[in-house]
Amino acid sequence: VSFEDLDVSTFTIRGERAQTHSLYLRRPLGWKLDDDSTLTLNLSVPDPEIFDSTLTVALNGKKAGRVSLDELDGRSVEIALPNGDALNRDEQGRPARYLVLTLKVVHQVREPSDDPCDPRWDNAFLTVHDDSVWRFRPKPYAPADLAAFPYPMSAVVQAKPVVMLLPA
Repeated sequence: VSFEDLDVSTFTIRGERAQTHSLYLRRPLGWKLDDDSTLTLNLSVPDPEIFDSTLTVALNGKKAGRVSLDELDGRSVEIALPNGDALNRDEQGRPARYLVLTLKVVHQVREPSDDPCDPRWDNAFLTVHDDSVWRFRPKPYAPADLAAFPYPMSAVVQAKPVVMLLPA
């Protein structure tokens, strides 16, 4: 699934030193995501001759990987995402409605300057393109998995309990 399919447009993270950007991706309710999920980010990065840059990726608060942007081969980086529990459950153990993808980029100038308004910082950026891809193999929750109830039958988490009547 591309970022464009998830309604995430190309975006740029700008700024000196450490910057963080979070994306809230809607997870299809009733789908159980497996342990083989990967994220391929298609990036535009600053000049590696000016900056030492790193990118740290976390999913639902769990670190998935860290990459030196200076050593990218091409413009793509592939990151294996955390195991299925981080993808399928929120912190309270309920089926996760969203996946929170957090990107932290850190830029360091290779040759520091005493100038507090160093114009090189204007070129400190990381662009994530909308053709980035999240790869996963979804599996529907088994009917016996009552922990997923009332999903996928309900797309709204209600404050009131759900009452079901079953024949005896």
